Amino acid sequence: LTDWDVPLLHGLLRVHVIEAKDLPDTDNAFFNISRGDLTDPYIELNIGDTNLLKTSVKKNCLDPVWDERFTVPVCHYCAFLEVKVKDREHIGGETVGRFQIPTEELLRGQPVSGWYDLVVSKDGEVQGKVHISMQHLSTYQMGDKGKVLQEAYFDATGDNLLTLYQDADTPQLSVFDGIENTDGTQYRATRCWMDMFKAINEAERLIYITGWSVFTGISLLRGEDRAASEESNIGELLKKKSSQGVKVLIMTWNDRSNDGGLLDGMMGTHDE
Repeated sequence: LTDWDVPLLHGLLRVHVIEAKDLPDTDNAFFNISRGDLTDPYIELNIGDTNLLKTSVKKNCLDPVWDERFTVPVCHYCAFLEVKVKDREHIGGETVGRFQIPTEELLRGQPVSGWYDLVVSKDGEVQGKVHISMQHLSTYQMGDKGKVLQEAYFDATGDNLLTLYQDADTPQLSVFDGIENTDGTQYRATRCWMDMFKAINEAERLIYITGWSVFTGISLLRGEDRAASEESNIGELLKKKSSQGVKVLIMTWNDRSNDGGLLDGMMGTHDE
């Protein structure tokens, strides 16, 4: 199936992981080494290879109660959501069982709730049940609220300055001649890394950087700009501002799809 053949979940997914009953005891399934050492279950919710959420771990419990709620922004083509019960191990977790919830049931916008049988083998054997509730709120259904990030660190505000950049650095090419801004002035190409350098270098109180990654080996200035200015290496620049008493805060996006272990990750952004 192509993306166009499956439904699109676009909006917010509200999930209430309630409880489970009669889970299999995977810790003692083959070797009864430690009496009383039972499955340490937790729940994962996935769309394809993308993990949307994970509950806390309930130690040595075959009838766990989580009662945990999540709100997850989604924009995914998918035929179903897969719920996994996993047993925490010393490294990672082993899948105990799984079940699927069809996307079509969520597109109605109403809560989908119930007890779901846990499939524990490839031949369809069932053992245990999971009680879970989900509701998908589409961007259309949310209206203007769908345009604002919910449960963010800071409240949304208006009348902010927004600058759009097409590249890290765009020279004032002849192709821009005659292109005017809305006020009739000549359009000037935006220079992302130059603006970043000036903002960081001129900061007096606070530097707050958010994004996919911060590669400290990058120098923000190139060519004549670099020759005419002081050091623009991002790592050295941030250390210098910190030593001057400027508060430096960095929040990077830890995305599993870019987890390449010891390598640079799928996107090569040097953040893993």
